[in-house]
Amino acid sequence: MTLGECLEKTKKLINYYSVSGERVASGDPVQADYMSRAKSAVDTAQKELAGRCPLLRRVTYTQHTLRPLDALRGMRRLAGKAELSACGAAAFSLLCDGELTAVLEQGNGGEWQELLTVSCAGSGHLETVCGQLESLPPSDVPIRLTLSASDAYIAEAGLYREFPRHEETPVLDMRRFHALPADFGGVRSVTPSHRFPMRGGAAFYTVEEGKIGFPWDFDGAAELLYTVYPRSIGENTGEAVSLDVPEAAAETIPYFVAAMLLMDEDPNLSRLLLNLYGDRVSALDGGNGFTIKNTLFGTKKG
Repeated sequence: MTLGECLEKTKKLINYYSVSGERVASGDPVQADYMSRAKSAVDTAQKELAGRCPLLRRVTYTQHTLRPLDALRGMRRLAGKAELSACGAAAFSLLCDGELTAVLEQGNGGEWQELLTVSCAGSGHLETVCGQLESLPPSDVPIRLTLSASDAYIAEAGLYREFPRHEETPVLDMRRFHALPADFGGVRSVTPSHRFPMRGGAAFYTVEEGKIGFPWDFDGAAELLYTVYPRSIGENTGEAVSLDVPEAAAETIPYFVAAMLLMDEDPNLSRLLLNLYGDRVSALDGGNGFTIKNTLFGTKKG
């Protein structure tokens, strides 16, 4: 159901149940006043309903394993230098605790040209140190990563061809993150395309700050089934916008909106419509009672 269809059904309900029998015409100033207030009531109702009868959507993420061209696995203390090298590499990542300098160089006839330098000041815990060149060198050009430190701990250093531009830089034994849908309201389930071993009993996915993360070495597709968080409906929202609740739930909203619009001028009719709304909502979830959080006109219970 669209917002416009919801508003039209609201108007028809007011006309149908009106004691006076006088219909509200499209050009009537009363109708204009109703519709200017109705959108806020629609917003209140659909957000209330979204928690009881959520709309579910699916999105699929694909991820390919990033395998380093050269790597230092595990944790080690670095007092001096360590080197990684691979032809055509353009990116690196590692975990570091301590002061460290990482220099990416390109070989040319026995000489090395510095391309990128990244420093880590040390923070008392492992943190990500990474870098990527703006453009890819030819695949046959020697590339060297030199790590220098007087006393630091490093873990899982890797030299890569490149990192995906749409993701955060991955580090071994950590997660790669993808953006969640703009209307994301909560996870119902996450299903990988194939069985994936959970290391140490850790969950397959992580949700944080608008992103979902999967293990860096997961290679395949993962389907996210999520609940929709309704977009806000304001005075300037177009009537072609679809409501973000299931159709059966959307059909109840005009009763709530009509009840809110008539609360001051016809309290008896408002209560009747609110009771009708309550009956229909209860039928959606097996007859359980409900409380309306009416942020527009105050709190009513039905």
